[in-house]
Amino acid sequence: MTHLEKARALRACTAKHFNCCQSVLVTFAKEMGLTEEQACDLGANFGSGMRCGSVCGALTGALMVLGMTHYPPEEADSRAEPFLGRSFAAADPRAASTGLLPLALQALGNNYTRGVTSVAVSLKGGTPELVYRERDALHRVPVGLGRPLVSQLDFRGNVYHAAALGRFTHDEEERPVFYIRLAFIETPCVRILKLVLDGEDLLLRQSETPGEPYVFGKLRAAAQSPLYRPLLLLAAGGTEEDYLRYKTRQVLSPEILFRAET
Repeated sequence: MTHLEKARALRACTAKHFNCCQSVLVTFAKEMGLTEEQACDLGANFGSGMRCGSVCGALTGALMVLGMTHYPPEEADSRAEPFLGRSFAAADPRAASTGLLPLALQALGNNYTRGVTSVAVSLKGGTPELVYRERDALHRVPVGLGRPLVSQLDFRGNVYHAAALGRFTHDEEERPVFYIRLAFIETPCVRILKLVLDGEDLLLRQSETPGEPYVFGKLRAAAQSPLYRPLLLLAAGGTEEDYLRYKTRQVLSPEILFRAET
């Protein structure tokens, strides 16, 4: 059976309903490194034109397949070595409000982090794995090099499919950097992490999408509204544009210092 024949058979199946997106994703599950169950879950919310009569799921599913299979997988090379076999503990008070799950999803699910406590990078079968420990959870995220790897992440009972794509590189000061893009597939949210080795210390820089520009724009608009300005003053402590920009960056794009654990 060809891929086209299988996709058509799934779409025509009456024993179990497969929307257009699911029919494509399940057909190419093996090529994407997913089980058929994972592929089916991934496409669940893209039926009926993303449930709003928009783009057909066959197209969105095909674009997902291309994104997951276009680039060949890579294995970690010598650039990963400075990170391996080391663990770093948070040494910054801001770590108490910093987590792996994007803040937008934390707020949407009323599921707030208790803060990151340590990070490490391990190697599993040639594939790097981010070990991100929070006060009440441990997340192990396989990170694809050249091609994203999809895994399930459990945040206090809320489970998300996340595709992690990374690369080992250096910054302008020639410090080793591990860059990770973590896309929460069923949502528009993306978490960006930059692990920067600074001597014996590690700097963790996090950002997210939708992130700083979007939130700052909303806060600035609220500050100009007679209705919302008093609420914003109470909640944020100020309404000046420079202050709002500073607070937005502090919350959505933190830089956390970690010390090497012995």
